[in-house]
Amino acid sequence: MTSRRCHPNRAPPCRVSWGSSGPGRSDVKRYVASDLHNGNSITDYDRVMSFLEIVDDQADEFLILGDWMELLWSNVNILTTVAPFSHVTDKVKGIAGRKPVKQVLGNHDWSLGFFTSTIEPVTVVKPFVEKGVYYAHGHEWDWVSLILGTPVDPIYWSVYYPFALPPAIGMWIIDKWFGGEEDRYFWGISLIHERISAFARKNGYHSVVFGHTHYPTVELRGGINLYATGDQVDSYSYLVEEDGLIALHRY
Repeated sequence: MTSRRCHPNRAPPCRVSWGSSGPGRSDVKRYVASDLHNGNSITDYDRVMSFLEIVDDQADEFLILGDWMELLWSNVNILTTVAPFSHVTDKVKGIAGRKPVKQVLGNHDWSLGFFTSTIEPVTVVKPFVEKGVYYAHGHEWDWVSLILGTPVDPIYWSVYYPFALPPAIGMWIIDKWFGGEEDRYFWGISLIHERISAFARKNGYHSVVFGHTHYPTVELRGGINLYATGDQVDSYSYLVEEDGLIALHRY
């Protein structure tokens, strides 16, 4: 998603109990973030570095749910050698030298899978399941992301093959022509959330943690817990998993 808006009524932290079927191990504090889009020109990089300092000081492990690097409009060489982008890259790699850091690829950095040696010791992992919780970037459920730049993205095709236009495309076209930008944005998020919820029900997951939409929120939809990280471009939000709870924070 290219639009970036925050939940207008969500005051951090949004804390939800996971009960006995919590999000993985309860003995660690996991920080979860996404959509740093390191390499863009609008991010407050001092603010991002302050967040990474928090992760370095407080987290037991760090999970990046996609689009850490902006590889549609930049390249790995720039992001590892040119400041301030290289500062972010080096800081994440430094954290990975002290604690586990995993990266699920997104639609803006899926090609990073070809350059994993440049980000070691960060570990690139596929979307995964942990105790009934599915972790992914989220573009797998956004057919617009396919049109806007990821026609050969293997993560997208792992969910949608063979490709078929979604039934909602008619409504999307009508809204594109006659609707306002904000209405179109939130309609798109609602559609993504609905598709994620259906995916989770089909596969027997009770919760999904994801990024991509740049929209930080905690939602119960169709009996499925949805936890969206937001971004590090506009909302500066992240999730913390600890003691069987997950909380949404801004900084």
